[in-house]
Amino acid sequence: MTRPLLKLFLLSSIALAITGCGGGGSADPDSETIAEGVQVEEVLPEDRGNGTLIPPNLVVVDPDVGGGSGSSWVMWPESLALNVLDENNVYANSDQALSWPSSGGGIYSVRADCSGFVTRSLMKAFGFTPEDMVAWMGSKGPSSARYHENILGGNNYQRIERASEVRRGDILAIKYLANTDGGKTDGGTGHTMIAASAPVLRATPTRPEIAGTVQYEMRIIDSTSSPHGTGDSRKGTGVNGVDQTGAGLGTMRLYADASSGVITGYTWSLSTGSTYYTATSPSDDKRSLVVGRMTFTQ
Repeated sequence: MTRPLLKLFLLSSIALAITGCGGGGSADPDSETIAEGVQVEEVLPEDRGNGTLIPPNLVVVDPDVGGGSGSSWVMWPESLALNVLDENNVYANSDQALSWPSSGGGIYSVRADCSGFVTRSLMKAFGFTPEDMVAWMGSKGPSSARYHENILGGNNYQRIERASEVRRGDILAIKYLANTDGGKTDGGTGHTMIAASAPVLRATPTRPEIAGTVQYEMRIIDSTSSPHGTGDSRKGTGVNGVDQTGAGLGTMRLYADASSGVITGYTWSLSTGSTYYTATSPSDDKRSLVVGRMTFTQ
């Protein structure tokens, strides 16, 4: 923030009640129907009944140089996703914490939902405290809906609208409008992810195919209870071959207007049975997706 930020060394000691996340997807590329699940999440009081979810008095985020610039901060969530052992990797809405080895000691461990994973990764990378998160986005545990609204509102974010311009380190936030409109707080408010790399244009589109669009494969880092289909690092890695929950890397699909390149929709995975949602969320699906780049990483 505009004041010096204190380094955060003991994230594992912080137990914040942050939001849960929704999911969906399947490893079966031939599946015709995929149930898109919504996990129940605990919504903090500041997220209830606030239509904008953006602080009334915005501050300019000026993090410690230790966070680096560009996409260098992604090393923190990515290292967790790649190195955490299954027994130390848990998708959870309570007692959330992340840990990394330090000075030859400690372990990689994850106990977090999607927005909690992103928030704690930012705290680790940039030295943000819970108070810094409150000053920035109005909550020590921003929900997926709050990430979505702060990206839309340009609160230390640049909105990235063209699929080809998304890059590593950008934040993808989905808001489940049906669960948040009118001050409702039941169910999950959405899902939050980190771009692990720039999207790759698909030479051969697959179902569901949407007229007038092109498709991109988007590698992401997140914490979820629903792996992103075939190739997800959590797929089948649990006990007896069940899907692992928690942090990992997966692939989702972005759709862009064939003429303008603007993101028009997405699916949870590359499966032909994964449900298509429009990014602008008309009344028939109500799952809006936005992509934001933090201005202090540019």
